[in-house]
Order: sequence, then structure tokens, then C-alpha cells
Amino acid sequence: MRTRVILAVAVIFTGTMAFAQARVVHSEFTDTWEGVFVSGCINDDGETFDVMNRYEAPLKDTIVFDKQGEIALVVRNVKFTTDLFWNSLEPEKSLTGGPGERNEVRWTFENGVPVLLQESGGMVRIVLPGYGPIYIETGHLRLDPTTYEVLFNSGWNHYWDGDPAAAEALCNALK
Repeated sequence: MRTRVILAVAVIFTGTMAFAQARVVHSEFTDTWEGVFVSGCINDDGETFDVMNRYEAPLKDTIVFDKQGEIALVVRNVKFTTDLFWNSLEPEKSLTGGPGERNEVRWTFENGVPVLLQESGGMVRIVLPGYGPIYIETGHLRLDPTTYEVLFNSGWNHYWDGDPAAAEALCNALK
């Protein structure tokens, strides 16, 4: 009986050691981006302008490594604290998106190579006076992480769907 107990403990311990080789790493940092969000808008004087965007977002990453030390999964939680949109010709014409929108992004890896990118939840949200919300991402999206081909998309997703009406409404709001 004692031999069985020792053997059982040895099997459990060995299994725990093997499992312990897979590790999880947590990190936090802030991401910022500034650039063109919509290009080619035309104001009332016939001049072309771009809608510029700047955001700041604290990110929390969880990286899961497999037993071989390769990345198996990255889960990123994002909360947008600043999301500002403005007219490139007249920066005083601006709108604030969000704030406080959250989303989750997951990269799945096989043998250290990304094979699937998934995104869920609100990413960008602007409420235009007299029009309503645009560029709100409410659904679930699956992309090929190499080509960014959309594999699955559900919900209201102006950004990934490339909604021309939303782009036009944003241009008009910032004329």
C-alpha cells in the first residue's frame, strides 16, 4: 500500500513539474497612436482634409508559453482613456471618442507562429450630434494574423466593415 501511495505522489509530482514548465507572463504598458483615421474629406470651400486621430490606452497583456517555451497565446485587455478626432486643416474642429471603451484581443500561436487573431468588444466609439454613434465595434472578429483577412465578423463593426456612411458622417461633422 505504501508503495502505491509513493508511486501516486511521484506521478502527481512529475505531472506538476511538467505542467510547471509552461509559464504565464503579465505586463502592463500604455499604447499611443496618432495618424490619419479617414482621408480625403472635402470641406465647404472644396479643400481636402483628413480626419486625424490620437488615442492613448493602458494595455494589460497575458502571455502564455507552452512547455517548449514557445508563445501559445497572448491576451490583451485594452481600455481607451483618450480618443480624439480632428480636422487636419482646422485642428480646433474636433470630437472626442469614448472614453472608457474596452476590448480584448487574442492572438493564438502554433509552434510560435500566430495563426488566429480575435477581437471582442468596443474599440472606437464616436457619437456625432444629430447622427448618433459611429465606428463602434460591438461584436466579435476573427482575422488571419498574416493577411488580416476577415474570417468571421459579428455585431456592429464600422471600422472592420469599412462603412462608407460612417466615414462620410465623420467628415461632415468635422467640416
